[in-house]
Amino acid sequence: HKASFGLATFLNMNLIFATNEYENKKFSDEISIDFAKNFKSGHEKSEEAKIARKKYAAEVMTPTSIIKKMNLQLIKNFNDEEIVNKTVCESCCGECPFISNKHDVTNGKEFDFNERYGMLDIKMKSIKKLGNITDEKLINLLDTLGGYEFQGDNLYIGRKNILEDFIDWYEYLMNKEISEELMIKSAEIISKNFEQLEHSLEEHYGKN
Repeated sequence: HKASFGLATFLNMNLIFATNEYENKKFSDEISIDFAKNFKSGHEKSEEAKIARKKYAAEVMTPTSIIKKMNLQLIKNFNDEEIVNKTVCESCCGECPFISNKHDVTNGKEFDFNERYGMLDIKMKSIKKLGNITDEKLINLLDTLGGYEFQGDNLYIGRKNILEDFIDWYEYLMNKEISEELMIKSAEIISKNFEQLEHSLEEHYGKN
């Protein structure tokens, strides 16, 4: 996928596993690019893995219908310009479905542009209405979004989801392929804004 060009730029930005569920990997081990290829989205994990995550991390997959209702409620009193410029932070962001709704996290289904209701998607719809779109405006829009997560695999997947969604929207709105330079710049913003919680969490979850 095109997003692979930018993976190396943002994947190694202080990402650790923050879990003991991967064989031969410690809580505090950094995630390598090669190992990250093995990560599975929530809907792809075994039932046993899902139950374990729910038990020790209260991890659940939010259906798109709920994401749509919550995000539309959040922006209902703002005009398009305010929506584009509004800062949004998703805490405990997991795979970032409230930011990037390219896929349904419960089953992996991919949505068309008009069916996506993450905050990135909503902002892109608003900037489309405003018109006069430039690279700078799209980058600034991306920089209004952020989030926090403690599971390293979730955050890796979330960052990748956002980057791929941003690339989709960029090429749709600008009617051209995104440059490698701009893709890497986007990846850097995503890695800066979507951070892993303090590594001191290992005090609570162990470091085997």
